[in-house]
Amino acid sequence: DQFVQQFNIPIPAGVPPTANFTVRIGWFDGDTGQEVTRFDENGQFAGSALLLEKVQLTTQPSPLSQSAERPVEIMLNQQVGSWLTLIGLDLPRRTFNQGEQIDFALHWTADAPLVDITVLIELTKGSDVVVLTEGSPAGNRYPFADWLTPAYVLDRQRVVIPADLPAGEWGFRAVAIFESGERVELFEPIEISVEPLDLILDRPSIENELNVVFEDQIELVGYTFRPDSDELELVWHSTSSATGDYVAFVHLQNPNGTCCVWQSDRPLVSSAVRPTSRWVVGEYVIDRYVIEGYVDGLNLVSGLYRPENGIRLLTADQVNQVELR
Repeated sequence: DQFVQQFNIPIPAGVPPTANFTVRIGWFDGDTGQEVTRFDENGQFAGSALLLEKVQLTTQPSPLSQSAERPVEIMLNQQVGSWLTLIGLDLPRRTFNQGEQIDFALHWTADAPLVDITVLIELTKGSDVVVLTEGSPAGNRYPFADWLTPAYVLDRQRVVIPADLPAGEWGFRAVAIFESGERVELFEPIEISVEPLDLILDRPSIENELNVVFEDQIELVGYTFRPDSDELELVWHSTSSATGDYVAFVHLQNPNGTCCVWQSDRPLVSSAVRPTSRWVVGEYVIDRYVIEGYVDGLNLVSGLYRPENGIRLLTADQVNQVELR
């Protein structure tokens, strides 16, 4: 049977109109909530959803009354210029590791058309000021001057704490800069704690070098295999900021090359259980496995894939897995 199903997706209050949204479609068991797995034409895992990417929201004013529909963690009601108000701030966490991301949201309302304003997100300690980012709402995709007013905008942002930032207590603050150069501190610095991170920055020793980079983001440096205990140790290296939280797979293939006599598919994480999107550029990660029922002579392969759709990351040679000989 074939059928057509139509959905009306409500847009939450304050969502800025940009072209960077993704609609995720899938099936799940109504009794257990378990998502239904997809497989591709080769029988390989293809995630549990179909992704419709780069969905454009039409630009239209958001009623100011919508601001009442969203709870605000820290109320501010800070006037910024003549027509812009920072209603409040959401900062769910106050303790972070070096190199970690800070997720927060600014709740704005505007009564009339605006001029361009730059917002700086900073960390301060005494006379030390570290600028984490500067720009406009929605990751610079929805500048203040483009707003259709009156408007309520929920501006979700993500900034990264430098890996070399000294550990300790820091003040988290935001500053607005007008075209005239005038600066307005949007709220008093909020104390956050930055804890030291135990990074591996020196290349670990390995028996077998591979030096294969997946999509210019993560390098599989090499591996060590101990046949007496069936222990496999992979060494990964962050070469640039990863764009997703990837799953690492290790498959002991059948004699005909299909999967699998043994397999492990698990999110690739580093110290403090940080997924790949939160790795610090330059760090090394050691990933350990015990291959149960190892059979000599069968192909052992490894690689990375995106958990949402099962699509594997490619190397420079356009292959999606690496053989561990």
